[in-house]
Amino acid sequence: MSTLKREEVQQLSEPIVIEAGILGEKEYRVEKVTTDLLKKVNELASKQENEFSADIPIQQLALLTGVSAKEFEGVDLRVVGRVLNFIMSEITSGIKAKNPSGAGAK
Repeated sequence: MSTLKREEVQQLSEPIVIEAGILGEKEYRVEKVTTDLLKKVNELASKQENEFSADIPIQQLALLTGVSAKEFEGVDLRVVGRVLNFIMSEITSGIKAKNPSGAGAK
């Protein structure tokens, strides 16, 4: 019999941390990843496909970290892109590592 251990779930739910000095003097955290949060991030990505707006990655990062987009004004967009890629990669790898058979498996 397989058992899901509390430690495994606890490790998955730990925050994703962006160290101070990357986006500014402050450390940022993605505390909780929900389907609603990811829907909002994806809606912004869809919006960017239709019309290019340089502030959309900033808005996505603000949503994920739970802070105002104004905190990221002046941050190099290449850094913002790298941070977004890191966060999404961490989310994806966390889902895949604990669900190797795929979400649609029966």
